[in-house]
Amino acid sequence: MSRRKKITDKQVKYKGPPSLNIMPFIDIFSILNTFLLMSATFVNIGIIQVQIPFLSSAPAKEEKDKPTRTMSLKVNVDKAKAILTSSWSSAPIDQKVEPFTIDESGMEALHKRLVKYRTEVPKTDKVTVFSDDDVTFENLTAVLDSIKSLRPGDPKIYTKDKDGLEKSSVYLYEKVVLGSIML
Repeated sequence: MSRRKKITDKQVKYKGPPSLNIMPFIDIFSILNTFLLMSATFVNIGIIQVQIPFLSSAPAKEEKDKPTRTMSLKVNVDKAKAILTSSWSSAPIDQKVEPFTIDESGMEALHKRLVKYRTEVPKTDKVTVFSDDDVTFENLTAVLDSIKSLRPGDPKIYTKDKDGLEKSSVYLYEKVVLGSIML
């Protein structure tokens, strides 16, 4: 009969560092990392260019003495027609209201009228467009195309760039503002 020896703690020989099972830790951190990425809100950082006014110690007498008179153009679009309203900012106001039908001939007449205003008052570069709720997309884009695009045969429009140099524009009006946005 063989006798089994009972091994005590004192008899165990040291065989090196104990091995740790780190796989459960890796599993937990990979799952936590996934939840962190899924629940994080990523912020899109953009650059907004803002032109600040320049400070000067000299008084601007020329600007204060000379009143500026600007023209504002508004286009009200409804189902069947576009109404162009032109008015001046200071007296005499001289407001004109002209209706145009939303078809090919009406949009051509609207475009010609806007070309006339642009050549008479070249500093006016903005048109505000107001639309009703029941205006179709096709009618609104027809009006916007008449306002924004230069067509063959139109006179060249010159605008000033950031450096103050004149350049030929590809647009009739650079700024078209939608005044009544439907939410």
